[in-house]
Amino acid sequence: MKNENVITTKKMAIAVSVAALSVGMLMGCGKKAASEVKEEPKQEAVEEVKEESVEDVAEVEEEESSVNPPFLEDLEKYDSIISTLTTDQYYAFAAVGDGYDVLLVADGVYDNLDGNMAAIDATVYGLDNGKPCYAGNVWSDGTAYPIAVYEDMLMFGGNHSMTMANVIDSSVIIQKEAYEEFDEQGNATYFLNEGDIDNIKELEDNSVLTEMFDKYSQAIVLNFFQGEAEPSEELIGDEGAGDYPSNAFEERVGKTSFDSYDEIIGLLEGDEAYALVNMKGYDGQVLLVAESVYDDLLGHMATIESTPYTIKADGKASADSLLVSGGTATPLAMDKEGCVLTASHQNVDKQCYGENGTPNKSMMILTSVYADELDDNGVPKTVSGFKRTKNSLVDDDNVFLNGDEVELWTQLWKEYEKAEPINFTKVSK
Repeated sequence: MKNENVITTKKMAIAVSVAALSVGMLMGCGKKAASEVKEEPKQEAVEEVKEESVEDVAEVEEEESSVNPPFLEDLEKYDSIISTLTTDQYYAFAAVGDGYDVLLVADGVYDNLDGNMAAIDATVYGLDNGKPCYAGNVWSDGTAYPIAVYEDMLMFGGNHSMTMANVIDSSVIIQKEAYEEFDEQGNATYFLNEGDIDNIKELEDNSVLTEMFDKYSQAIVLNFFQGEAEPSEELIGDEGAGDYPSNAFEERVGKTSFDSYDEIIGLLEGDEAYALVNMKGYDGQVLLVAESVYDDLLGHMATIESTPYTIKADGKASADSLLVSGGTATPLAMDKEGCVLTASHQNVDKQCYGENGTPNKSMMILTSVYADELDDNGVPKTVSGFKRTKNSLVDDDNVFLNGDEVELWTQLWKEYEKAEPINFTKVSK
């Protein structure tokens, strides 16, 4: 990925002039055309050319120094969301909307070691008649593939897949997705989704996937900025950015806060489903809501994506975050500790609710291990990620992996295999 220096605070972003902010990949605007320079009178032309040259220099410097500065217009457009974000939430802008920049909100970020605070999953908000609205969610398979922008597309994926998407009519739309699947003998089959899930094409080789990985290598990693609101009792549970929907269900019903779990369940319809589970770190049951489920042929109605709801300090039920697994071969599962495990071909995450110093006892990743490279037998050569000994966000409890903790990856996979897929109840009405 490109290594760019970035503006790291909102104040610095605001201090940059509007002229300088009008350029760069994430702004969606180009430099002033040379043909706009007047030729008469001569003296004025010289002065204007000089002025344009200064602007060009400023633009070049800005393009080199700032990948994703939140500028005044975007801050104003999305202020109703950004102003509610706590210090353990993060936001970024990307010029992938239908003529405007979209807002991405993440519950966690990490130092990508290239000057960016990156994220692998985020809720996307667009604009509907000038007002912020929920557009969808995007996520990558691990920290090796942070959310990035290539031209006017968001890019995200993993070692065996890559997706390009943008926002049209206030919804995240997949424009192109290439991926590979393997049989028991390790033979790969390649597929292409060009935005029509009912018309997936099988390809002869991996040339399309290789081409998309090449574009991703040229993409710019989104740099996320920290929210400024201090966590408080009133903000507990507002993970979905204030009163704005955090999933398609909330968008449909027009609500983000509910009187009870029963109210939420009563509003589900179509392919939507729910499960009540006991999760580590939370006193009481957690309600999981899924947009769709499938029969895993092992006695479970399973899912790979779900939103957890808990009862907050005001007695209302609201969303906390998003649980996402890599595919139907690895549905959301729960271990005996009460941790939800999500996985893909190369990574396993263990998630629960935090306590002992965790702000608002919010959801957190307890352990995350990603296989950076696999050998011919599917065994990692090196791994990355982190682990915690307890469900706390205390800094000295974090252990970052140095690459050779392959046994931890193997151990987590064994835990995932022993974990029980979460069984959802489908609501059809």
